Amino acid sequence: MASSADIVCSDNPAALEVYPLGEAQRGLWFAQALDPANPVFNTGQVMEICGVLDVERFTRAVGKVHAEAGSLSLRILDDNRQLVEPGAEPPLSIVDLSQEADPATVARSDIRRDMETPLDLARQSPAFCRLYRLGANRFWWYARLHHVIADGFATHLVLSRVAELYNRGAADAGPALSPLDIALEQDRLYGRSPQYAEDRTFWTGALRDMSEVAGIKPGQALTAHSYHHETQPVPEGLSKRLRDLSIALKTGWS
Repeated sequence: MASSADIVCSDNPAALEVYPLGEAQRGLWFAQALDPANPVFNTGQVMEICGVLDVERFTRAVGKVHAEAGSLSLRILDDNRQLVEPGAEPPLSIVDLSQEADPATVARSDIRRDMETPLDLARQSPAFCRLYRLGANRFWWYARLHHVIADGFATHLVLSRVAELYNRGAADAGPALSPLDIALEQDRLYGRSPQYAEDRTFWTGALRDMSEVAGIKPGQALTAHSYHHETQPVPEGLSKRLRDLSIALKTGWS
């Protein structure tokens, strides 16, 4: 991606590479820009850890993943410029609630407050995680990633990689997460592919009769500030038919 990167100056004396946003990132940036006070694009997960946890080792694992995945240190400057902030601290804080009368309630309230706080993507890290100690051998690991840097699958990769590094140790760390520039290169290749042209033709036709968008008008966002979440099991037979259909239609199974 070096050919498409620019060099800018910042408060850091080192020059920073500025990359274009990916196709999906631009859509999410635009949706957030329509309603800057909307926290709905904060995606979060909580993992309960029961048993003895080496907190220092866990912190090192988080730091390693933070170094591998450049997207965790991104600053989204505008609709087509983003940079990886050099030397950013791993987004982990540790909170000991073990002396609270009801530590789970306190942790849940703190998590909800963070999830309901919108981010300024140009000034705040889109990634944050916190380890809550609820008891001697009980922890909650909370990870919040803005949707502009990760979807549900990417979040799973990050959490799984932290667990892998913690369990295996630095001596046998396994393959690292792919760097950010590989994802951006894949996005660039898609933008030049026949499939992109076909997709663009389809959606241009499907949206032909919609009103022209003149610009961003404050207060006119259509996205809700919260949502309901429910999980239901899908029978194996139906799951296979959905996946076969998604392959035939060249789309996601959902």
